Amino acid sequence: MPSIAYFENDGVGDWYACIDAASPGQSPLTHPDKWQKLEIPMIFERFLTDSACASLLMGDGQMDKRRATEEAAEMELQRIVRRHATPADGMRPKVGTR
Repeated sequence: MPSIAYFENDGVGDWYACIDAASPGQSPLTHPDKWQKLEIPMIFERFLTDSACASLLMGDGQMDKRRATEEAAEMELQRIVRRHATPADGMRPKVGTR
């Protein structure tokens, strides 16, 4: 399984999979042939933003708001799984990019 890393450049961050042995300091910017950018399907946008918001609220001590936002994120994830699962494969999500 490849290593997964997050890199930020000019305030924009992306996730990458290391597809070849990389030494410390070899980033997607310096050695792009060793990295593959991971695309996150848009269907996860609301789930991810709600999850991130819940984490920020927890860090700010707003536990009631965190709980509600976390529940909204979980409900969104369940909706995604239901929409992309088929009876033949149980509840395994069938997620693809738009």
